[in-house]
Amino acid sequence: MSFCLPVIALMLISLVMSPECWVAVIRSLKATVIRAFGPVIRSFHSLSFTRWRSLSFGVFLLLFTVYCLLFKWELLNLIAVIDYGMGNLRSVQKGLEKSGQEVRIVTKPEELEQARGIVLPGVGAFADAMRNLVAKGFDKAIDRAVEAGKPFLGICLGQQLLFEYSEEWGLTRGLGIFPGRVRRLPPDLKVPHMGWNQVFMKRYSPLMDGIPDGSRFYFVHSYYVEPGTPGIVIGETDYGVRFASVVGKGYVYGIQFHPEKSSILGLRILENFGRMVDQC
Repeated sequence: MSFCLPVIALMLISLVMSPECWVAVIRSLKATVIRAFGPVIRSFHSLSFTRWRSLSFGVFLLLFTVYCLLFKWELLNLIAVIDYGMGNLRSVQKGLEKSGQEVRIVTKPEELEQARGIVLPGVGAFADAMRNLVAKGFDKAIDRAVEAGKPFLGICLGQQLLFEYSEEWGLTRGLGIFPGRVRRLPPDLKVPHMGWNQVFMKRYSPLMDGIPDGSRFYFVHSYYVEPGTPGIVIGETDYGVRFASVVGKGYVYGIQFHPEKSSILGLRILENFGRMVDQC
C-alpha cells in the first residue's frame, strides 16, 4: 500500500494550504490546461472557482494514483529477471519472491534502468544465449547496469555468460565482465553434472552469508567457468575437476548451481542478494 502514501500526503497538504495559495495553484493549473487543450476546455470557463478547485484536484489525484498503480514497481527495491528466451524464469522469480523480494520479469533492455537489482538466469547453449542477448540489446544494458554499481546475479548459464568467452561450439565471446573462459567438463565424467553437490568456501562474501562451508546445492551443467583471476572465486565444487561454483567482485556475482532448486540454503542466497539490493 506504499503507493497510497503520496496521495494521503497531498490530501493533507490541501487541508493546510491557504485560500490564496489555492487561487494561485488552480489559476496556474487552469491556464496550463487551457493552453494545452483550449478548444476542448473552453466550455468549462463558466465553472466557478470552487468547482474548478474540486475538479482539478480530483483529476490530479486520480492520475497520480493510476501512475503509482501502474509503475509502483519503480518505487520499490525491484529485482529484474531478464527474459531473453533461455531458462526457467518463473522458478527464479518464485524463489526470489519467497525470500521477500519484489520481482519483475523484463523483456526490454530499457527496463533494467528502473531496477535496483538484476538477475540473469539461463539454461541451454552459450552461443544461443549470447545471440539472444545481443539481438535484444541486453548486452549493452547489462554493461551499463554493472558500471552503475547495481547488484547483479548470474545463475547457471547466467554465470558463464559473465566471462570473456566459451569453448562450447568453438569459441564464442561472452559479456566479458569477468576475465576467464568457460570449459567443458572432462569427457570421462558423466555429463551433465546433475544433482546435489558441495560448495567449499574460499573466502567470505555477503552473498553466501550464513551458508556453512561444504553446503550442498543443486547442479545441472556440462560446462564450468575457469576464471582468469583467482581473486574472484568465492566457492569451489569438486566433480572430477575442482571448479569455481561461486564467483564475485563488487556487486556482481555468478553461481553455477540453481538456488531456486536448492531448498532453504538456496533461498538464503536469494535473500542475501535481496538484502544487497535493499542496501544499494
